[in-house]
Amino acid sequence: MSDSETEGDGQEQGQDETAQAPPTRRSLRITLPTQDELDRLPAEVRLELRDRHRAERHQWLNSLGILFGVLFTAGSLVATGMAVRTSQEDLRNSQKNLKVAQESQLTDRYAKALEALADDDTTIRLGAIHAFTRLLTDSPRDRDAITALLAGFTREHDPAPTIKQAKLPIEPSTDIAAALTTLANNPYPVPPLDLHQIRTPHISLPKAHFSKANLNGADLHYADLIGTKLSGADLRVANLRYADLSGAKLSGADLRVANLRYADLSGAKLSGADLRVAKLSSADLSGADLRSADLSGAKLSSADLSGADLRGANLSGANLSGANLRGPDQRSPDLRGANLSGADLRYADLSQSADEIRRIAKTDIKTKF
Repeated sequence: MSDSETEGDGQEQGQDETAQAPPTRRSLRITLPTQDELDRLPAEVRLELRDRHRAERHQWLNSLGILFGVLFTAGSLVATGMAVRTSQEDLRNSQKNLKVAQESQLTDRYAKALEALADDDTTIRLGAIHAFTRLLTDSPRDRDAITALLAGFTREHDPAPTIKQAKLPIEPSTDIAAALTTLANNPYPVPPLDLHQIRTPHISLPKAHFSKANLNGADLHYADLIGTKLSGADLRVANLRYADLSGAKLSGADLRVANLRYADLSGAKLSGADLRVAKLSSADLSGADLRSADLSGAKLSSADLSGADLRGANLSGANLSGANLRGPDQRSPDLRGANLSGADLRYADLSQSADEIRRIAKTDIKTKF
């Protein structure tokens, strides 16, 4: 083979290799038309190209605006979230500071009222009691302490045991009356009050809240206790002569050896009450609920028990001489050993005949059947 043929084959092979080689970056470069080329284009084409260019530019500007809008909205949301979180934190701190301030204020009010309660001036003590009355509402954590404090104040400032009953004041002092009124009207649950042996005759405490209170040995003669809640209260040996307990709630109360002579117990709830050896002479028990009450050995001479509910009541050994026991429903009371001399049993439904009653109880010619 000649050198020329070999050279020709090499050139052809180089051309083939050049044709098959991949395009370079320079070969892919887009060549923009020159101004002369553009000028040679028809007018309508140039207008179309110009409009397309403007549209692309507007679209790019709109996209950029939308992007900025999204970024601005996101930034606003982040800023708002941070502001809300800061506001919430500030609110919590404000509430915490307010609570601390309120507690500090309540503590200060309590301390000032306590100091005033020990003053020698009755007027200042009265102001202290009114302050404690407001604190019962404003400071739940101090309710137990306040009620115990006022009960103790009453026990300490009422007439001393050395003062004879005949020389007791006609009515309690204003500060004692205010303290007891606060305790009586307190609507919040507190531990049972300790008012044992207080001496407050003629006190007016209608509808008082004294359930389960300790009133052992208390002197409350002539007291106004209408509708008072005394269920489960300890009233042993209490002096309740002439007291008005009409409509009072005394269910389950302990009234052993209590002095209730001439007391008004009409319509009172005394079911399950312990009235053993209680003094109830001339007491008004008309319409009272005495179901299952223990009246054994009680002194009920001339008492009015008309219309009282005595079902299951224990009247064994009770003195019912001259008592009024007329109907309507007094079935099955235990009358063994009771003194029914001069008692009025007419119309009473006792589930026992007159002969049976005469056999188990003491009667006389004045007993009315």
